[in-house]
Amino acid sequence: MTRNERYAQAFARALQGAAAARREETLVTANVVALEQLWQVSPEWRQFCRTRQPGGTRVRVKQVRQLFEGKLPEIVVRFLEAVAQHDQLALLPDICVQYQQLAARARGCSRVQMSFACEPTEEQVARVRNWVAATRGPEMEVTVLTDPELIAGMRLFVDDTRIDASLAGRLKRLRVSLRKPVPVAAGENESGKQA
Repeated sequence: MTRNERYAQAFARALQGAAAARREETLVTANVVALEQLWQVSPEWRQFCRTRQPGGTRVRVKQVRQLFEGKLPEIVVRFLEAVAQHDQLALLPDICVQYQQLAARARGCSRVQMSFACEPTEEQVARVRNWVAATRGPEMEVTVLTDPELIAGMRLFVDDTRIDASLAGRLKRLRVSLRKPVPVAAGENESGKQA
């Protein structure tokens, strides 16, 4: 995990904790989704977040308050001020993704991404859904993708867990294991015969 990913995760956890403490999870989640959409559609907002302003972080914090006071809930405005105070507004897209994952997990909802080598049948998707429901619970957000680079099989991400049942994954694991030196047992020479 990179330093930026750790920062994004820490900010997301702080916001999720504050939202849970105030019992405002639904409101905060909706506003986090709105902030993520704002990032995607507004080049001005992206530019504001990515560039340093004259006057330092104090000025940036005031600008954030001016932009969002009365438009977003106070808990979200204060959160944005904290991110600005640490000069990390450029991490907002990552923070939004991390927050949504934490919020989904808190609701007992698993984020599931299924990648198949070729277009899956409804039965294949249903089998994976049933397995996830049995192991993680019935509530899930599912994304189904097709990735020909897998060659055959599938790769599954459930929250932070990765299950690679693809041919490409098996070949990679085989390649890695073949690079490892084979230990020589005591009393044998390198050809495998007793010394």
